[in-house]
Amino acid sequence: MSYNKSKLESFFKTIVEQTTTDGTTVDLNKSQILCGAGSLLEVVHADGRRFSGALESESGPTLYIQPLGRRAKVDFVNECIKDRELAMKVGSQAIFNRIDALIKALFKSSSDSLPKIDYASIVKQDILKYLRNEIQTWKVRVPIAKLNIKKEFHIGSVKFVPFQSGIVSNATMILNYQGPEGENVEPVKSSMLGLAAEIAATGSAWAETEVSSHASRIKFAAIDQIELAINSLRSFTHVFHGRTLKAAFGLPYEIVDGRTGFLSVSDKGFQIDWDQRGPLANFELSDEVLGRLNAEFEFEKLSQIAGADFESLNSLERAVQVSIRWLGRSIVAPTTTDAFTLCAITMERLLICDGESTTTETLSDRTAFLIGSSPDSRAAVHRAVKRLYDIRSKIVHAGYEGVEIPQLIEIENLALLTLREILKLSKTLTSHEDLKAMLLQTKFGLQDGVGKEK
Repeated sequence: MSYNKSKLESFFKTIVEQTTTDGTTVDLNKSQILCGAGSLLEVVHADGRRFSGALESESGPTLYIQPLGRRAKVDFVNECIKDRELAMKVGSQAIFNRIDALIKALFKSSSDSLPKIDYASIVKQDILKYLRNEIQTWKVRVPIAKLNIKKEFHIGSVKFVPFQSGIVSNATMILNYQGPEGENVEPVKSSMLGLAAEIAATGSAWAETEVSSHASRIKFAAIDQIELAINSLRSFTHVFHGRTLKAAFGLPYEIVDGRTGFLSVSDKGFQIDWDQRGPLANFELSDEVLGRLNAEFEFEKLSQIAGADFESLNSLERAVQVSIRWLGRSIVAPTTTDAFTLCAITMERLLICDGESTTTETLSDRTAFLIGSSPDSRAAVHRAVKRLYDIRSKIVHAGYEGVEIPQLIEIENLALLTLREILKLSKTLTSHEDLKAMLLQTKFGLQDGVGKEK
């Protein structure tokens, strides 16, 4: 789905028509104010102190965009971000900023009378084309916390490198920076080296990638790619690490550890309990771990899907790419209930086609006929999924918080098995609907087990 250019032209015209230089005719509390030359900015402190100063960097008259114009701005941006490239690589704020810049350029004098405006040309050339031309390729390096690696490896388009290698690369990148011609960049380099050291202190490894985005969207575009790569590996944490030490890795702000003490008293006594959150051990990635991932879980295929552009994937591969986001996040979820819910969402995304309603029976059936290998095992899986999905419903609809670790282990294992089988099938099936049809055939006895003729 993309934007409607006629709507964009209409919205921009409304913005212009609802903009004035006369602040005496508008409700200042409901209008957006674009400050002009000589505008005074006043800050009132909580204790009543006031600070004010002129905005020297501004030019032209102060403008007032009235409520209808403000609404049209929001409509303009919402229409733009129907386009996936503008939504993912440019973002709402850059579009808002561009509109403001153009409005200020149109109202150069203190008069509201404007020359004839070609709205179609402004929208096409000065907004849409301009913003697309602002998309650049950026090399991004981000620290990863609690990940131990001895050599670099790739997941999709993201490269993970050992900590010391990243430190050297950071220093080299900064020291080689030339800056604009004629500018003294040595003070900048010194400052950047200090900041790089501060950033490095938050991680134990590095993730590197290239993103194509507007400058205002670099971190969001990088997070999108890097988090997907992290979750592709992190989903399998409990295959290799027990739960006692809570091994996990991720972006530094995801890995927050600490404990909370609970002081309790009743007529029968006094008690102190501790609730420990966050990982107590690093995730260790070795050749042995990667070998097992490839042998048992089709990790090469998963990495390929994780690194692909969403639009280039078929519907089954898209379901896989989305599902690993949820499954990977379950590993660092703050509560057992949150982790359980994310595992349930993983299974729904893997097994329910777009446009279908999720029912307990449908999810139980498809899981059973996907991972069950005999009538008895399918019946057991069906009962387990039905029971666990009922818990998911209580969480969502009744705020249930009584999930126990054994229940979380059970649904996480089912999610991993479901992911594994679908990754195997994704080599031959070309759509989510194909998976649905195959499982239906299996259910009614046309096949005995996935991929095996009766």
